[in-house]
Amino acid sequence: MSTEEPTPVTLNAFQQLMDSLYGEGDRERGRPATVAWLAEEVGELAQAVRKGTAAEQLHELGDVLAWLASLANQLGLSLDDAARRYLEDPPMGDTSHPTRIFHIIAPDDWARAEDPYRHPSLDAEGFIHFSTAEQAVATTGRYYADAANLVLLEVDTLQLTSDLRWEASANTTTPTAGLFPHLYGPMPKAAVVAEHPWNAQDRAAWPG
Repeated sequence: MSTEEPTPVTLNAFQQLMDSLYGEGDRERGRPATVAWLAEEVGELAQAVRKGTAAEQLHELGDVLAWLASLANQLGLSLDDAARRYLEDPPMGDTSHPTRIFHIIAPDDWARAEDPYRHPSLDAEGFIHFSTAEQAVATTGRYYADAANLVLLEVDTLQLTSDLRWEASANTTTPTAGLFPHLYGPMPKAAVVAEHPWNAQDRAAWPG
């Protein structure tokens, strides 16, 4: 049984191989049909990820890569060039806002909340109110000054499935308040990564 390592395959070499094997038929098929086949293969890959074996997942990854190479050939573009962008200038998403935001709630309300969580403001105003770490104490003082027992939910924005917008609050005229995170849809409970006790002592010691 051979123990030799398989020969590495570069993107450029793979793209050339797909052109030599399937290029003529791919060009006859055309770009729209190729995009449709690529989308179908992505769907099969998603199904394999959910329910398939490692061998099935590897098979589907290869099919997706083959159709992607076919499309690149028809476009006259290089997959090496496409990949190089991530080496030279990788897109990092929106780094202008924090990925952790906070929501203030009474413990009993949170215990009764369904999944996904819908605050009454979602129906009344169209979104759920959140704060940054720096805004949480002031928000509590403004709206929950008389509440003795609260919970501060720490939420990972990368796990939210609804539209998150950063907007000025209509209820404050403080120039330094900044933009507030507003979630235009329900919040999956899985997005909550921590539940902080939020009484007066906790707020006084809050690092934000």
